[in-house]
Amino acid sequence: MKLNWNKISNLFLILVLGYLLSQRLPGILGHFRSQGSAAAPFHVTLTDNTPLTLGDFEKPLVVVFWATWCGPCEVELARINRLIANKNIDPKSVLAVSSFEEAELVAKTARERGYLFATAIDPLGAMARDYKVAGTPTLVLIDAEKKIEWMTTGLSPSLELRLKHFLGSGGI
Repeated sequence: MKLNWNKISNLFLILVLGYLLSQRLPGILGHFRSQGSAAAPFHVTLTDNTPLTLGDFEKPLVVVFWATWCGPCEVELARINRLIANKNIDPKSVLAVSSFEEAELVAKTARERGYLFATAIDPLGAMARDYKVAGTPTLVLIDAEKKIEWMTTGLSPSLELRLKHFLGSGGI
Protein backbone atom coordinates (compact mmCIF):
# COMPACT_ATOMS: atom_id res chain seq x y z
CA MET A 1 0.00 0.00 0.00
CA LYS A 2 1.43 3.31 -1.09
CA LEU A 3 0.99 6.38 1.13
CA ASN A 4 -0.37 9.44 -0.59
CA TRP A 5 1.58 12.27 1.06
CA ASN A 6 -0.56 14.94 -0.62
CA LYS A 7 -3.71 13.56 0.99
CA ILE A 8 -1.97 13.17 4.34
CA SER A 9 -0.60 16.72 4.27
CA ASN A 10 -4.00 18.09 3.21
CA LEU A 11 -5.70 16.22 6.04
CA PHE A 12 -3.11 17.52 8.50
CA LEU A 13 -3.65 21.09 7.24
CA ILE A 14 -7.43 20.73 7.60
CA LEU A 15 -7.03 19.42 11.16
CA VAL A 16 -4.70 22.30 12.13
CA LEU A 17 -7.03 24.91 10.60
CA GLY A 18 -10.01 23.26 12.31
CA TYR A 19 -8.23 23.39 15.65
CA LEU A 20 -7.23 27.04 15.20
CA LEU A 21 -10.77 27.98 14.19
CA SER A 22 -12.21 26.13 17.19
CA GLN A 23 -9.92 28.14 19.47
CA ARG A 24 -10.83 31.50 17.90
CA LEU A 25 -14.54 30.89 17.23
CA PRO A 26 -15.84 31.59 20.77
CA GLY A 27 -14.07 34.98 20.81
CA ILE A 28 -15.27 35.86 17.33
CA LEU A 29 -18.85 34.98 18.25
CA GLY A 30 -18.56 36.96 21.50
CA HIS A 31 -17.35 40.01 19.61
CA PHE A 32 -20.16 39.61 17.09
CA ARG A 33 -22.78 39.36 19.88
CA SER A 34 -21.43 42.51 21.54
CA GLN A 35 -22.11 44.62 18.45
CA GLY A 36 -25.00 46.99 19.03
CA SER A 37 -24.93 46.53 22.79
CA ALA A 38 -24.29 49.34 25.24
CA ALA A 39 -20.62 49.98 25.96
CA ALA A 40 -19.73 49.29 29.56
CA PRO A 41 -19.08 52.48 31.53
CA PHE A 42 -15.48 52.76 32.65
CA HIS A 43 -13.25 54.75 34.96
CA VAL A 44 -9.53 54.66 34.14
CA THR A 45 -6.53 56.85 34.85
CA LEU A 46 -4.40 58.24 32.05
CA THR A 47 -0.64 57.89 32.30
CA ASP A 48 -0.51 61.58 33.31
CA ASN A 49 -2.82 60.71 36.29
CA THR A 50 -5.91 62.33 34.74
CA PRO A 51 -9.11 60.37 35.50
CA LEU A 52 -11.22 59.46 32.47
CA THR A 53 -14.68 57.95 31.97
CA LEU A 54 -16.74 56.85 29.00
CA GLY A 55 -18.96 59.90 29.62
CA ASP A 56 -16.00 62.18 28.83
CA PHE A 57 -16.36 61.27 25.15
CA GLU A 58 -19.09 62.86 23.04
CA LYS A 59 -17.87 61.51 19.70
CA PRO A 60 -17.05 57.99 18.51
CA LEU A 61 -14.18 56.37 20.38
CA VAL A 62 -11.64 53.71 19.46
CA VAL A 63 -10.51 51.75 22.53
CA VAL A 64 -7.46 49.54 22.11
CA PHE A 65 -6.61 47.06 24.85
CA TRP A 66 -2.87 46.49 24.67
CA ALA A 67 0.18 45.38 26.61
CA THR A 68 3.72 46.78 26.58
CA TRP A 69 5.17 43.33 25.80
CA CYS A 70 2.72 42.52 22.97
CA GLY A 71 4.27 42.55 19.48
CA PRO A 72 0.96 42.67 17.56
CA CYS A 73 -0.14 45.55 19.83
CA GLU A 74 2.94 47.51 18.84
CA VAL A 75 2.08 46.97 15.15
CA GLU A 76 -1.57 48.05 15.53
CA LEU A 77 -0.76 51.06 17.71
CA ALA A 78 1.94 52.17 15.25
CA ARG A 79 -0.66 52.01 12.46
CA ILE A 80 -3.07 54.12 14.53
CA ASN A 81 -0.25 56.54 15.38
CA ARG A 82 0.52 56.92 11.67
CA LEU A 83 -3.14 57.73 10.93
CA ILE A 84 -3.00 60.45 13.58
CA ALA A 85 0.34 61.82 12.35
CA ASN A 86 -1.06 61.98 8.81
CA LYS A 87 -4.12 63.80 10.18
CA ASN A 88 -6.48 61.05 9.03
CA ILE A 89 -7.99 60.62 12.50
CA ASP A 90 -8.22 62.79 15.60
CA PRO A 91 -5.95 61.71 18.49
CA LYS A 92 -8.79 62.51 20.90
CA SER A 93 -10.80 59.66 19.36
CA VAL A 94 -8.34 56.95 20.50
CA LEU A 95 -7.81 55.52 23.97
CA ALA A 96 -5.22 52.77 24.50
CA VAL A 97 -5.79 50.84 27.74
CA SER A 98 -3.18 48.62 29.34
CA SER A 99 -4.43 46.18 31.98
CA PHE A 100 -2.48 44.51 34.78
CA GLU A 101 0.70 46.55 34.14
CA GLU A 102 2.58 49.14 36.18
CA ALA A 103 1.70 52.75 35.38
CA GLU A 104 5.36 53.78 35.08
CA LEU A 105 6.08 51.03 32.52
CA VAL A 106 3.02 51.91 30.44
CA ALA A 107 3.89 55.65 30.49
CA LYS A 108 7.52 54.96 29.60
CA THR A 109 6.59 52.62 26.73
CA ALA A 110 4.03 55.06 25.32
CA ARG A 111 6.55 57.90 25.53
CA GLU A 112 9.36 55.88 23.91
CA ARG A 113 7.10 54.80 21.06
CA GLY A 114 5.84 58.35 20.58
CA TYR A 115 2.15 57.58 20.90
CA LEU A 116 0.04 60.58 19.94
CA PHE A 117 -3.15 59.29 21.62
CA ALA A 118 -4.19 58.90 25.25
CA THR A 119 -2.89 55.89 27.15
CA ALA A 120 -4.62 54.65 30.28
CA ILE A 121 -3.99 52.19 33.06
CA ASP A 122 -6.45 49.47 34.08
CA PRO A 123 -4.35 48.04 36.94
CA LEU A 124 -6.83 45.42 38.17
CA GLY A 125 -8.30 44.60 34.74
CA ALA A 126 -11.81 45.84 35.58
CA MET A 127 -12.30 47.49 32.19
CA ALA A 128 -10.82 44.50 30.35
CA ARG A 129 -13.18 42.20 32.26
CA ASP A 130 -16.22 44.39 31.51
CA TYR A 131 -15.36 44.36 27.80
CA LYS A 132 -14.62 40.60 27.88
CA VAL A 133 -11.07 41.06 26.59
CA ALA A 134 -9.43 37.68 26.11
CA GLY A 135 -6.25 38.80 24.34
CA THR A 136 -4.33 41.75 23.01
CA PRO A 137 -4.65 43.76 20.95
CA THR A 138 -8.42 44.02 21.24
CA LEU A 139 -10.07 46.94 19.46
CA VAL A 140 -13.52 48.21 20.40
CA LEU A 141 -15.27 50.86 18.32
CA ILE A 142 -17.82 52.76 20.43
CA ASP A 143 -20.19 55.08 18.57
CA ALA A 144 -21.46 58.46 19.73
CA GLU A 145 -24.51 56.80 21.33
CA LYS A 146 -22.13 54.69 23.50
CA LYS A 147 -22.89 51.44 21.68
CA ILE A 148 -20.31 48.95 20.49
CA GLU A 149 -20.17 49.08 16.71
CA TRP A 150 -17.35 46.57 16.18
CA MET A 151 -14.89 44.55 18.21
CA THR A 152 -11.95 42.36 17.22
CA THR A 153 -8.87 40.73 18.71
CA GLY A 154 -5.54 40.40 16.94
CA LEU A 155 -4.13 42.10 13.89
CA SER A 156 -6.80 43.54 11.61
CA PRO A 157 -5.95 43.82 7.91
CA SER A 158 -8.78 46.34 7.47
CA LEU A 159 -7.86 48.49 10.49
CA GLU A 160 -6.91 51.69 8.69
CA LEU A 161 -9.91 51.70 6.33
CA ARG A 162 -12.27 50.75 9.16
CA LEU A 163 -11.01 53.54 11.45
CA LYS A 164 -11.19 56.18 8.71
CA HIS A 165 -14.76 55.11 7.92
CA PHE A 166 -15.83 54.79 11.58
CA LEU A 167 -14.44 58.16 12.57
CA GLY A 168 -15.86 59.85 9.47
CA SER A 169 -12.41 60.87 8.40
CA GLY A 170 -11.70 63.04 5.50
CA GLY A 171 -8.86 64.30 7.63
CA ILE A 172 -8.98 66.37 10.79
